[in-house]
Amino acid sequence: MNTKEKKLNNRSKISLYLYLFFVLFGPKLFTVIDTSIIASLIMIVTCAFGDKERRTIDRNQCALLILLVIILVYGLIICLINGNFDIVFIGRMTRACASTVALYFFVKTHDDKEEIGTAIINLLIMHAIVVILSSLIFIDIQDALRWFTGFDKTARYFRSTGLMTGFDISGLLCAIGTILVLLQKKFNPIKYFIFLIALLFTSRFSLIIYAIMTIEYLIIKRKEKKAKIKKACILITLTPIAIIGMLLIILTTKNDITSNAINGFSESFPSIYKFVKNIDIAYANTDFNEAASANISISDNHIEAIFGKGIYGGGDSGYTRIINSIGIIGLIAVAIWHIKLFRDYTSRDDNTMLLTVLFVTILAILDFKNSYFFTGTFFEIMLLELSINSNKKFKEKNENIIRYI
Repeated sequence: MNTKEKKLNNRSKISLYLYLFFVLFGPKLFTVIDTSIIASLIMIVTCAFGDKERRTIDRNQCALLILLVIILVYGLIICLINGNFDIVFIGRMTRACASTVALYFFVKTHDDKEEIGTAIINLLIMHAIVVILSSLIFIDIQDALRWFTGFDKTARYFRSTGLMTGFDISGLLCAIGTILVLLQKKFNPIKYFIFLIALLFTSRFSLIIYAIMTIEYLIIKRKEKKAKIKKACILITLTPIAIIGMLLIILTTKNDITSNAINGFSESFPSIYKFVKNIDIAYANTDFNEAASANISISDNHIEAIFGKGIYGGGDSGYTRIINSIGIIGLIAVAIWHIKLFRDYTSRDDNTMLLTVLFVTILAILDFKNSYFFTGTFFEIMLLELSINSNKKFKEKNENIIRYI
């Protein structure tokens, strides 16, 4: 490779990383303008003047895009009828539609699919390093990144949102990072452990999600003989991570049993208790009954419950937020989109099947606690990884290609 080719290759990599960075972590300017949508629109326009052969979306991808547009239009109609405007849901669906077109075009025009996968992992590593540094060493980083992340809570030791707005989504990205590293041809244990260390300083729920994802990985990859080192790393770390997660949940849960146990522990081991107390302060004390009731708040009006009322709220749960915004009908449409995604990709190669099962099952679990359906960053990582990992020769001759522009 001559000097000119090296320069072009370096420029191509810089463009790749810049684009993916803004798609995954793009900040909201003035809390309204989503730079990730701008990045997607730039990609669509750029592809419009590129090679027509690569400017394509296959039949299955097109069906998923049409379903997204239908959900967005339905949401807008419900908002118009009720005189409300759920800016969070509408903004999320607009981003999802733009990202879908842009990312499908992007993957199609980028020949080196492994390079995309490596770039995603490296960007997630950057996020993980920010989590570690801002939770253990330079806590002021959390305040400095407020304009970028939109994080509006008090900075604290032992916890950080990294480049994201919340602790749970921050931990989820680290958990996904561990799986993506395991799926690489050349396993990098250093990257794997960086993700694990960062995971410890995000949220207790993320530790449980990591355990679930890892168990799913072991089940699906149980017959793979060449993964001895990977499985050894998993087996060494899985039990401690799961135990730490359960301890954090116990320590930060309000009830008489845990309160008495912690009081007895403080009298027996005062020095250790001081350290445990600092960790306890970093987490919100949770009453599961209060949390469950707060997450289930649906309109008593049957018409509103069925069709939606175009408002943002109803608790933290993604299911109740969707019902309050676009109703049970809208929730069914969201479920259909994910079922189609599941059917389209689980019939492909092993890695794609694994990722599809992980993404869809984790989404179904996570949305009982928070709203993750079509949420930014997670949605883009899901589409990118499924696209680049899917079997390139799968039904290629039989798939209808729909050309655009």
